[in-house]
This record gives sequence, structure tokens and C-alpha cells, in this order.
Amino acid sequence: MKLVVTLVLLSSFFASLAEAAEPSSLCRSWFGKSGVEKGPGCELSCATLGVGMGTYSCPNQCALLCKDDGADPCKSHPVLGRYEEQRNQLADLDKRVAQLSDKERDGARYVFERLLNALKDTASHATKNPIPVPVLDNAENFNKIFDGQQLEGALGIMSNTAWSLFPKSKREQMEAMFMGTIKALNGEGSLGEVQDKQMRQQVEDTLAESQCSTNLSNDYGLKPYKE
Repeated sequence: MKLVVTLVLLSSFFASLAEAAEPSSLCRSWFGKSGVEKGPGCELSCATLGVGMGTYSCPNQCALLCKDDGADPCKSHPVLGRYEEQRNQLADLDKRVAQLSDKERDGARYVFERLLNALKDTASHATKNPIPVPVLDNAENFNKIFDGQQLEGALGIMSNTAWSLFPKSKREQMEAMFMGTIKALNGEGSLGEVQDKQMRQQVEDTLAESQCSTNLSNDYGLKPYKE
């Protein structure tokens, strides 16, 4: 009798899955990353896919996944639209850089060299001290602002405080961007490409946190700038 009851309960459980309106977003992501194509043999291929702690029940949704016509939540992730919007402005950015006068180019280069040096200095202190030393060194920057050197003083305060809070990986990303920007201002490469590389890394990190594919070119049709 107990066996009959168990079988009935299991039948009801699987029936409820089959009648579900749509597969879960987690299982959609699991299915999407697998590369299994919809069509003949889809359900069989889906049912044999490997699973993890969060996706152990996904094979039960293979019938839904193989006929699912709903929107992929990963492909509608807001970070993708934001990236595309920003990427479309990079051509104008490169044009603007090309039109800079020597004085404007020198001024822009100074800003990024100042930021790069401050970032390296903060990183050096942060690896040796429990409390990063630059956080304690803002009096000089306030005096610069009071003396009319607003830009340099503001950059100093920002670098002394913000950089020290960044994890090592983020500081390394920022350092690479500043170095690339300085090279672009010196005529070596494109500032748009430097910015695009930085943005794509941030988008990929965000997608990974949402358990989505990070292949922007193949899975979302978002190729790198100028490619």
C-alpha cells in the first residue's frame, strides 16, 4: 500500500512539472550553457546533461526547455543593453580624442598619469599596512584645493580614499585602463578600444554572477568595438 501511495505521489509530482507554465530561469541558464539544440533528440540529450546542487531537478524540465519559446532571462539582462548603449558612443569618443589640441591632450594625459601613479602608490601601501597610509595623507590635497589647484587636489583625495577600498583585482583592472588611456593619448591605439575592453570585463563579471554565459560575441551578438 505504501508503495502505491509513493508511486501516486511521484506521478503527481512529475505531472505537475510537466504542466508547469515555463521552466525556471536557473534551468533555462543551465540548458542554454549546454549547447543542446532544440529539435529531434533534444529531450534525450537534455536529460543526460550533468547537474549540480542547484540544477539537480533541471532534467525534469527538459520537455519544457526543449519547446520553450519564452525569453531567455540572460539575453534580456539589463547589463547587456547598458553595455550596447555605451559601446555605441565609443566612435564619437575616438573622434573627440583625434580633435584634441596638443594642450588639451597634455592636460588629459596629466590627469590619467596622476591617477595611475596614485593608484600604484595606494596599492603598494595597501599590501603592507592594515590601514592604507594614503587615507591619512589628505591635508596636502585640501591645501591644493584652497590654493586654486582644484583638479589636482580633488584627484589626490579621490585616489587616496577610493583606491584603498578597491580589491586587488579591481585595482589591476583600473591600472590597465589608465595605462591604455595614456598610450592612446600618445597616439598608440584607440581610447575606444581601451574603454571597450574594460566594459566587456565588467559585463562578463556581472553575467557570471547571474549564472549566465559570458560569451558576449557568440551568445549575445555583442562583438568587441571595431571588430
